[in-house]
Amino acid sequence: MGKMEICPVCGYDRSRDIKGYPALARLGPESRLLTGHEEKFVLSRGDMSALAGRLAKLQGLSRTLREKEEIIRRLQARVDELEQLLARGVQRQPDMQVFWTVGEGVCLQGDVGLPEGMAVVVPAEVDGQPVTRLADFALADASVGRVELPEGMEEIGQGAFSGCGKLSLVQFRRNLRKIGKRAFAGCVSLEQIALPKRVTVVETETFAGCTSLRQVQLPSRLRRIERGAFAGCTALRELRVPAGVERIDPAAFAGCENLARLSLPGKMRGKPLPRLPEGCRVEYRGV
Repeated sequence: MGKMEICPVCGYDRSRDIKGYPALARLGPESRLLTGHEEKFVLSRGDMSALAGRLAKLQGLSRTLREKEEIIRRLQARVDELEQLLARGVQRQPDMQVFWTVGEGVCLQGDVGLPEGMAVVVPAEVDGQPVTRLADFALADASVGRVELPEGMEEIGQGAFSGCGKLSLVQFRRNLRKIGKRAFAGCVSLEQIALPKRVTVVETETFAGCTSLRQVQLPSRLRRIERGAFAGCTALRELRVPAGVERIDPAAFAGCENLARLSLPGKMRGKPLPRLPEGCRVEYRGV
C-alpha cells in the first residue's frame, strides 16, 4: 500500500511538493503549514519587503566597512613605509616639480613651506626648459637640510641660500662657474664645501657667517677672493689658497678668529696680506 500523499487535516496534496518544499501554488499570503507536530509560519509579502530592505541596508553597511578597512590598510602601509625610511635616515622629498618656475633662473613659487631639514633636489629642467641658473634668493631662509644641484647648473644667484640655518650639505656640479654674493651667508650648519674647478671668484660675503664651516677646498682656477668671502667663519682653522690666486681682499677673512694656518702660493710673497687673527701662521709654497 502506497504512502498517503493527502493530508487528512487540510487535504493538501504532498505529491505536488518539490524536493520536500511546499508548492507555492498552495501558499496564500497568510498561509500556515503543519508538518507533524511542528508549526511553521510563511512570511507575508510585507514582511518579505521589510526583510529585503534590512538586508540591503546591511549590505551597504558591510560595503562601507570594507571601504574603511581598505583605507586603514593603505594608511598603515604608508606609515610602515615612512618608518622604514626614517630608520634608514632618509627623508623622502615630495613631488616639488610643480613648485618650480623659470624666470631669471629657477626658483620656488611663493612660500611652499618646506619641511624642516628636508633634502631638496633642484630639477634639471622645468616645463621643458633646462635649468642653468638658480635665481637670486631662490631658497633664502628655507629650512632645507641638503641640496643637490643638476649637472647643467652653471650659476647660483645672489643670496640663493642665505639664511638657510639647517643647510649642512651642498652637492656642487662640475659645470658650475659662478656663485653669487652672499649665496650661502648665514648657513650656520654648513660644515664643508668643495668648489668645482670652473669657479674663478669667491664673491663678496659668499660664505660669511658660516660659523660651522671647518673644511674648504678651493679650485685650481680660482683667481680672486673678495671682501668678506669667509668673514665670521669661526670654525675655520686652516686654508690652502691655490697657486692661481692673484688677489685676496684685506677683509676676506675678517672675524675668522680661529684661523691658525694660511697656505699661500710663493708668488704672493711680498704682497699685502689680508687681515688675520693674532697667531695665524702664514706659509708660502714653491719658494
